[in-house]
Amino acid sequence: GTITDWKRCSKSLIYEYDVESVVQHHQLLSDRGFQALVYSGDHDMVVPYMGTLKWIRQLNVTLDEEWRPWNVDGQVAGYVEKFKNKQAYIMFATVK
Repeated sequence: GTITDWKRCSKSLIYEYDVESVVQHHQLLSDRGFQALVYSGDHDMVVPYMGTLKWIRQLNVTLDEEWRPWNVDGQVAGYVEKFKNKQAYIMFATVK
């Protein structure tokens, strides 16, 4: 069906602690061989997926799997690509 009326879950976002960057945290996890899934909404205006891709690429990772769609019930639910750093992987997914 079609959603005709969207409801906001919150009128304002209240932050008690602001994390300006997660790059160093992900670099540490990647260097230690941890796997990570990072995701963003396709139409997220607060944290756009292009910004997420930008900081992932700052980790000096190499592309392991090309950008491709992922599906649910035969419909595209988003896109995914996989990056590699030595033994660690970062899977980046967008969600529609």
